[in-house]
Amino acid sequence: MPSEATPAMQLIVQEAFTAPSNKENVPVASDVTQPAVSYDPMSLLASAAAKVKITPLPPIPEPPVKSDPMPSHVSEGETPTDKKTKFRPSGTKNGRNLCILRWLKQVNANGQKEEFRAYYEKTLTVTQREDYDNEAKQLVKDNGWVKAIIENGKLY
Repeated sequence: MPSEATPAMQLIVQEAFTAPSNKENVPVASDVTQPAVSYDPMSLLASAAAKVKITPLPPIPEPPVKSDPMPSHVSEGETPTDKKTKFRPSGTKNGRNLCILRWLKQVNANGQKEEFRAYYEKTLTVTQREDYDNEAKQLVKDNGWVKAIIENGKLY
């Protein structure tokens, strides 16, 4: 072959190294040389999850221990199992006992002392408690402290 290139050969060499104006039809070298790779999404997630570092949670603190072995609402002579006994007011004729009798008859027949205490101290207003006191005084004055009148009377 002579050292001089013919014009036809120069044109072929020039076309090989010149970028054509229509690039869509030109195959990319990486597409031709590499085979198609398929990925399993679950394996990718598993490998990513394996790389995650989880910090341990702080320990759950122990609940405080009560030093009082006997509940506060139980007196020295009673045991916690005595709670199943029927709740009854004392013989004193006052507004609180009037409220207890009506509460037991009309609201909660099997109510216990702690339940009534919550009702009396947290549910009733001062005015309602005074109404019970006034009615109790009037019943004692009129000698009307009778079971039927007391238990079926008005709840304030």
